Amino acid sequence: MSRTYNPDLQSTEIWLDTATRTNVMDICSGYSSTAQSLCNEPSVAMYRVCEHVQKTTPLILQRKNTTAQAAQQGAERASDSDFALEAVQEMKKIVVFAELREQLLECAAELSKMARE
Repeated sequence: MSRTYNPDLQSTEIWLDTATRTNVMDICSGYSSTAQSLCNEPSVAMYRVCEHVQKTTPLILQRKNTTAQAAQQGAERASDSDFALEAVQEMKKIVVFAELREQLLECAAELSKMARE
């Protein structure tokens, strides 16, 4: 089978039949797509990372601030409760309050007795 030069034919049409030419074009197209994807993959991944960071950073900062405020409120409440506990423990040590309580109970009993008479 001899081939002659035909200027209207593409270079692959000269040497390859239609099925082989189609297969070669598909393979070349696949390699080209794969190479393009591999070259673009790092930049696409970096874009996705940046997009994720921009989207989640405000939420994380908001949660951080909320947590800091809650911790501050908890520390204030703990300090208040420690102070109240200390005050109650100190009150137990004072004898005057026990005597005062007894006197108030005696006065209440006397008032109740006088009200009945």
